[in-house]
Amino acid sequence: MPCGYGIADTKNWTDFKVFDFELKKETDDDVDIAITHCGVCGSDVHTISGSWGPLNHDFCIPGHEIIGFATKVGKNVKDIKVGDRIGVGAQVDSCGECTLPLRPLFVSLFAIVMPAFLSALTW
Repeated sequence: MPCGYGIADTKNWTDFKVFDFELKKETDDDVDIAITHCGVCGSDVHTISGSWGPLNHDFCIPGHEIIGFATKVGKNVKDIKVGDRIGVGAQVDSCGECTLPLRPLFVSLFAIVMPAFLSALTW
């Protein structure tokens, strides 16, 4: 079972503990990543300290904007193969319709909704 260092109590947000968690069911559109590097930034601190509100799960494992290697690739995934070094940028909500996402600097040009895994929904 996967595990990670996380926070369960935003009042004691510097008291990290190891938490086990279950992964979502895999689909043919998924890529499994062996994470080698992970950014922890201000948004993670806001989430685990409760300054954006209470956690919406029992615990939060902070960190995003990851780098690693593909260990499993779903059959519908194009352009990524097992062993490729890959990165995942910030997960954000985007309708794909407003002006900001249509600019070339925005990370997503299509409509997606990605709640932060085991954390508060962020945008």
